[in-house]
Amino acid sequence: MMLRSDAIALIRVLLVAAWADARISNSEMNYIKQIAHRFNLQDDDRLALQPYMEERPSDQEIQLLFRDLLGRIGSPAGRNEVIAHIQEILNADGEMTADEHDFLDRKSTRLNSS
Repeated sequence: MMLRSDAIALIRVLLVAAWADARISNSEMNYIKQIAHRFNLQDDDRLALQPYMEERPSDQEIQLLFRDLLGRIGSPAGRNEVIAHIQEILNADGEMTADEHDFLDRKSTRLNSS
């Protein structure tokens, strides 16, 4: 079972992934809601995620969010699970744009090399 703080860190990274094509689609937002529900996040947790839903974080903040998540993932299986979640959110709207594909390639490489 994933800790609540780990789930929030994962969802922040998934929101960053959703912004890869400069917008969050309804399908991507629905995926985020499903993940939040799966981890039983409370209203205050969702409130903490709200800024990431409204605006793409800066590149510096994105790096910090990934570094935080990497610090929480101890195993290759856990990193593969994160990559799978990123793939799912990028495919949530039925298409993966070139920007989303580039994002997936860069982040998958980073996750697999850490």
